[in-house]
Amino acid sequence: MVSCGACRNCLHDREHLCTRLELFGYAIDGGLEEYLTVPAHAVRRGNVFTTSKQLDPKALCLAEPISCCLNGIDQYRVEPGDTVVVLGAGPIGLIHTQLALAMGARQVIVSNRSRARRETAERLGALAVDPTAADLKEEVYALTAGAGADAVVVCIGVEELAQQALELAREGGRVNYFAGFPKGSTSVLEPNLIHYKELAVTGGSNARRRDVARAIKLLEAGVINVEEIVTHSFELSQVHQAYDALRERVGVKIAVVPTRG
Repeated sequence: MVSCGACRNCLHDREHLCTRLELFGYAIDGGLEEYLTVPAHAVRRGNVFTTSKQLDPKALCLAEPISCCLNGIDQYRVEPGDTVVVLGAGPIGLIHTQLALAMGARQVIVSNRSRARRETAERLGALAVDPTAADLKEEVYALTAGAGADAVVVCIGVEELAQQALELAREGGRVNYFAGFPKGSTSVLEPNLIHYKELAVTGGSNARRRDVARAIKLLEAGVINVEEIVTHSFELSQVHQAYDALRERVGVKIAVVPTRG
């Protein structure tokens, strides 16, 4: 994410919300090539990072989503002993799970319909709940002695989860709408839950350069279990197979690794 450095958001430490933001793969060509040309203005803005040790490309490709999750977790905060509920166990939900546990959460409760994703969450140290087979609210309140979760993060853009997140949070809790919802979508919320429970409700979008630097350090330290997230990788010559696997929802996250031909 290349910011301009001069707009109001950039000048108020919100460069990730830059009004003239450029993204690689969108405004700037990049990806699915052996080599990438980094524009001079991106270099000047400090968008090139050097790792302190060699990292597998499968790990490095997670620097961007991890940096976004770090920005989100800065919004909803995780304190030692917290109970955190993660709604959704895709790559983003699994990253939030690992970050919350690394920050001292007593327990992380992950909700997902997919048995395979729930099993992955459990291997990472979470308690997994199938929302189609159990009442998630009852499960969360039972696991928190009736208090509710300290923090709830929505990691899948399903409209009804916006309300459910408010219901799962304890008094004085934090709710973060991290996932992007379908454009133009709306949700019906009970504002009294925010009012009477004094909830702090935040969002999370993109990341600052310093978040990317933090993400790289976490990867270098082995805090994130890469193998549980990037479950399949393909060489550049196999890009069509990679897209087929993506459409068929194979594994968790799929990487295409550029190789010199």
